[in-house]
Amino acid sequence: PVYTEFKDYDSAVKEGAIAIFEEKYGETVRVLKVGDISKELCGGTHVRRTGEIGSFRIISEGSISAGVRRIEAITGLAVVDYWRNESRILENLTEELKVNKDDLIKEISNLKNLLKEREKELGRIKRMSFRSKVKDWIENAEVVNGIKIVARRIEDDIEKEIIRELSDMIRDGIGKGVILLGSRQKGRVYLLASVTPEITEKIHAGSLLKEVAKIVGGGGGGRADFAEAGGSKPELLDLALEKGLELIKVKLQ
Repeated sequence: PVYTEFKDYDSAVKEGAIAIFEEKYGETVRVLKVGDISKELCGGTHVRRTGEIGSFRIISEGSISAGVRRIEAITGLAVVDYWRNESRILENLTEELKVNKDDLIKEISNLKNLLKEREKELGRIKRMSFRSKVKDWIENAEVVNGIKIVARRIEDDIEKEIIRELSDMIRDGIGKGVILLGSRQKGRVYLLASVTPEITEKIHAGSLLKEVAKIVGGGGGGRADFAEAGGSKPELLDLALEKGLELIKVKLQ
């Protein structure tokens, strides 16, 4: 059983009550005693016996500071409501997926695998689509002193891996040139610059992107022949690419 009583602080401590969390206490304190197991100073709410708790369900556990973890739970009728809601969700899922409860986990796993396969297929289709665009970009590239410049905005939320592959495709077909690509990525900006070896003395990819990224509220850099950067102002991406193109032209004059 759990007992509580009020005592003056000095008497409580002399009787062995433990002060938890190094709190500041007044002259009168509340002493909490759990059988012969523990005796401490505590102003919290406590049940007299575990039977008062009823059902008990831990709903979360995590760190709140170094060496301290917090466990959150619900009890009594709140647990009944919790399980009713869980049951409704389970029933809705089985009805939506047209499977019984025993096969639900397997069906969800199958759907996840199917989604991965579809994403791979979509990536393959995107790559095929971009191959024809790359050819057009190279043919219509601006030329300054015999050096081609491809500065393009890629459609939003295209995977960075695909944009890097695009850069490689352009680089393979451009001869001597500079590549500047940008894309909006879930509220941010991704920029890539690539420079063929023959002209890295004129244009350093890392230095170029450092200047361009400032416009979109970001930063980054990299090697003389390849660099990546990010930014927090996607609404300024078009302006950044325009300024980047101007900067490249000036450096190639």
